[in-house]
Amino acid sequence: MRTPNLAVARPSLFAVALLLILGGGSAAHAQLRSQTDLADIDRTFVCPENLPSDEARQNALEVFLERVGAAEKSVTIREVVGYRMTLLRKHQCYQTLRNIAELGGTGTADGQSVGGARIDVGVTKRFYGYLAAGDGERASALIIPEKRYSGPLSAGALTRYYAPMRVPLNLQLVELAPDGSVGVRYAYQLNSGQWCNGSANLYMTSRGADRLIGRIDAHHGC
Repeated sequence: MRTPNLAVARPSLFAVALLLILGGGSAAHAQLRSQTDLADIDRTFVCPENLPSDEARQNALEVFLERVGAAEKSVTIREVVGYRMTLLRKHQCYQTLRNIAELGGTGTADGQSVGGARIDVGVTKRFYGYLAAGDGERASALIIPEKRYSGPLSAGALTRYYAPMRVPLNLQLVELAPDGSVGVRYAYQLNSGQWCNGSANLYMTSRGADRLIGRIDAHHGC
């Protein structure tokens, strides 16, 4: 006779998060030692739109990723995105949910861990920070090599476009998109006086020990 497998499946972070949010699942709680940490993340969660500045929102996302990673070390980026979306809905963060819906994302991000997501957010902030400073050389260093030396993401092209701005690029939103990419919204003013309000999804890839920007899907703007 075949011996039945009596092992109890370990619930995913997202499944446990839903149980926490819905106020049930005490059996599942007992299976996950991080239940208190997850409950604390839920209890102290603040809607991004209620934070005082773009910088505060970006920093809060990084802290969120760090706390989730500490609570559940084996969590995948898909679970993190699902957990964050559930918290946004529970706490009625309607503006952020609308922003994420606008970002969309139609690819598949290859960063599978919450640690990778933290790195991806950091790379995104650095990239747009360099663009705001008109520093195409440093910005292009965060692009994969095959797109770094020619074309619109090369150092020269980025510097020529972003250095002469009348009002430098302002990164207004950094958020995890539903497909695991990093979604952004930004604004800047050209020398002509034209204002540009753009958005994009950044897809990262690993090259050796580095996380680099492999693709940028720009949705609208200049």
